[in-house]
Amino acid sequence: MAGSAFASEICAYYLAAMDARHPGLLVGLYLVGSIALDDFQPERSDIDFVAVTTRPVGLDEVAPIHAALAATHPHPFFDGLYVTADELRAVPDGTTQGVAVIEGLPVADSHAERHPVTWL
Repeated sequence: MAGSAFASEICAYYLAAMDARHPGLLVGLYLVGSIALDDFQPERSDIDFVAVTTRPVGLDEVAPIHAALAATHPHPFFDGLYVTADELRAVPDGTTQGVAVIEGLPVADSHAERHPVTWL
């Protein structure tokens, strides 16, 4: 399966799961990293995302979704972070933290990828 088609399938699964479990919470999903740079390689790349939500999310809200996604699509990892639209309006200063997904596992209070390059 071509990289973009494979990523589309995983994103569609994720979007449907988020909408079913938390209708209206997710207001944007941005793909960043190798997929955005047209350098995605399914055998080696992750699908990196920035999920924009109406409010900060808790680990307990997204962990079941990512567990189900990992069970049906174990590779590539669907890795990224959760931010609110308000958070995106300010350049991160290195102190912000929140829920992130690293190697398919959601973690709370992470600083991962919360830097100006991701915001761009």
